[in-house]
Amino acid sequence: SGGLVAFREAGCASCHGQDGEGGIGPAMGGHKAEQVIRQVRAPLGAMPLFITAQLSDESLDAVVEFVVGLEPADHADTHGHADDSTLDPRDVLVGHHWMALSAIQADNAEEAIHHIGDIAELVTGEHLVAMNEIVDLLEVGDLDAARARTMEMLAGFVPEAGAIDELHLRLALQALAIDDPIEASGHLERVGDGALAHAAQDAMDALGAEETTEATELLLDALGHADEDEHPDSGDDHDDDGHDDD
Repeated sequence: SGGLVAFREAGCASCHGQDGEGGIGPAMGGHKAEQVIRQVRAPLGAMPLFITAQLSDESLDAVVEFVVGLEPADHADTHGHADDSTLDPRDVLVGHHWMALSAIQADNAEEAIHHIGDIAELVTGEHLVAMNEIVDLLEVGDLDAARARTMEMLAGFVPEAGAIDELHLRLALQALAIDDPIEASGHLERVGDGALAHAAQDAMDALGAEETTEATELLLDALGHADEDEHPDSGDDHDDDGHDDD
């Protein structure tokens, strides 16, 4: 199909399998359209950014149609990956946290629960307690609290100061990828007084002036994507923490 062709031509198959069945990146079945768009245009984790020069909106629509048409991955047997055992355990955990957060952002509680469940099988103690708390929140539909708790746990893997602030900038950029300036502003308002505060304020000012494109460019620059925007890579390096998404 045209969607499969676009999926392969964009380089997605190198990580996600020739037919979206999964590889070093997750299987594609079970992902919603919004989640795919968010992750392609404003990726969480270290998945490469795909700007329109690399993947046109028309081609992205075809990829989305292909992904949404796939059967959900059997997480119980495969965790959505070809073989997690070949990857560094920490990378596996970080990747599943990223993917859970991505799913929550797209209101895909079922997919998030799958990834949180995969984490729960690998951890003990307080980490396991936190994962169970997140599942409980997702099951009762409290996505806001589940998002906050997942961000908290994910930031624990990033020791640098300002990890939560960076997450909020990334999530704001994702919101702009689906033309949701209200959601974006909500994340920007949560950025603290650290190094990214100036960028967050500038982006909020741009949104206040209805300059969405300018806000997007400011966030890309703050997150270090400016060079990618000007000099997009070939899309061959799709490996993030061992677990990219979409």
